[in-house]
Amino acid sequence: MKVIFVAPLIDYGDASRGMSFEAETLLPVFREYFDIVITYDVLSIFNKYGKNEANDRFIKMVDTEKPELVFCVLFEDEITTDTLDYIKSKDDTILVNWFCDDQYRFEYFSKKYAPHLNYAITTDKLAYKKYQLNGIGNAILSQWAYGCTKFDTDRTVHKTDYDYEVSFIGQKNNYRSWVVKQLERNGIHVNCFGYGWENGRVTMPEMEDIFRKSKINMNISNSQSQNINYLVSGIYPLVSYLVNIIKGKYKSREQIKARNFEICGAGGFQLTNYVPFLEDHFLIGKDLQVYYGVEDLIFKINYYLSHDAERLQIAEQGNRKVLAFDTYKIRFNDIFREIGLF
Repeated sequence: MKVIFVAPLIDYGDASRGMSFEAETLLPVFREYFDIVITYDVLSIFNKYGKNEANDRFIKMVDTEKPELVFCVLFEDEITTDTLDYIKSKDDTILVNWFCDDQYRFEYFSKKYAPHLNYAITTDKLAYKKYQLNGIGNAILSQWAYGCTKFDTDRTVHKTDYDYEVSFIGQKNNYRSWVVKQLERNGIHVNCFGYGWENGRVTMPEMEDIFRKSKINMNISNSQSQNINYLVSGIYPLVSYLVNIIKGKYKSREQIKARNFEICGAGGFQLTNYVPFLEDHFLIGKDLQVYYGVEDLIFKINYYLSHDAERLQIAEQGNRKVLAFDTYKIRFNDIFREIGLF
């Protein structure tokens, strides 16, 4: 079987940032399922040739290759709805898009694009109901997961010789920097990795090494916050908050992200901010631990640094849970069956 995988293969289309999440995490799963996997680096092609040429090249590829599946992870509006309609009209091709961030992008992006697809995948429980309420009956509710990379034979929880006490992996932004500074002021050093931090980006295998060799893996899923202490900490936080509200693009609701599964899947102990529906996938306090605000985060970091046995028990249970129920192989097996591909 043949699939065309349409997604940014370079992070944000910027070669200096390395491979994208889609290329490192999702693409390997498709290479396991399909005999032939053809990639279309949609953002790089769009940036190089413009929208018209990018769409013409995409249509030509589909016409030439005649895939059973066209699977997209569209960044914005690089592919037009007219192009999607043309591909959707083909009887021998199934057209699917994985919509990211429906928690805040549904109204201005997903709702407009979903009717032009055979299937629309969302990771947001509330948005799934919005699809139905808007008469869009092709939505599939799925979720982010763990992409098994380096540790296909060894995913045991690391117990000794840690490299780090507290780590954070994720792109640097104003809110995350503020949180890290609050921890530093309270005597907690955080080793930060990702675009914008001094340590820079890391590959997926390197990331898993860090997860396993850190006593505590802190997760800050939100890139914006309504935390009042943060908003009044400077002019930028407040102005950014107001501007994004006016634009209708403010991330007013937290969301489950891939990182929630990646930390546990690699064998790390996870201390994450609470997000809605996290309990659908994890037993809080058993598979991972959550914090509610910076003061609670400081307390729990200090607590779990001094309670090794409890921390290890949580890491081990979270690891077993994710590997049994929350890998991309499991997710896509369910999706492919639902769309009638296998």
